[in-house]
Amino acid sequence: MRAMGHRLIAIKSALEGVAGSLRLELRRTFDHELPPLGSSASEGELRVALRGATNNLRPALRKSILFLGHTLGEKLDEERVFDDTSARREVASRLRQDVWMFAQIVRAFAIKAQQGSADDRWEAVQGLQYVREFLAYFRAMGYPLLRGTDYPRFNAFIAAMEALEDTDLVDPARLGRAVDECSTFYQYLQRLFDDVSKRDVLRGVPFDRREAATALRLYIAN
Repeated sequence: MRAMGHRLIAIKSALEGVAGSLRLELRRTFDHELPPLGSSASEGELRVALRGATNNLRPALRKSILFLGHTLGEKLDEERVFDDTSARREVASRLRQDVWMFAQIVRAFAIKAQQGSADDRWEAVQGLQYVREFLAYFRAMGYPLLRGTDYPRFNAFIAAMEALEDTDLVDPARLGRAVDECSTFYQYLQRLFDDVSKRDVLRGVPFDRREAATALRLYIAN
């Protein structure tokens, strides 16, 4: 029963992660890619926008399929699930971008937490705001990376995140443990970024940091 309970918790977390990820994707799509209702966009312009939005959503959906399969115990092979090179390249390219983006979020959180920890004048509401934001992005972007890439410190990282969620005030000790885990995870993400970049399917496909930075700003925009 304990094993079944842990499995159900993992599935629940995976579904929450997929939901959070798709929520970010759709927010970006409707806020930045599709013309608003009542706009003066022509039919041709609307078709182009819809085609572009579809192309941008497809890699996220494919990534979610692989992640859910992995969570359910199925070792899905990208080459067998997506049997064309362009699809595999899309998935690998999206994974590389997600790794880079969440690495920036982890690094920013650690820097913010370390700056705050030097000051004992904690403000409950303001102090927790960036923590809440980080936890939200972790559930949407970080959890799939942790689970989908078999991160060796998965349990320790999850425990640190759950400890942050369990408190209504900023606890320096819990925050310190979370920062330590984030620093370790950041190093792992850097190595993972290099490994993904070396995949055959991405050979000759340079990583566009400017485009990734633009995408990150759209994801975190309110």
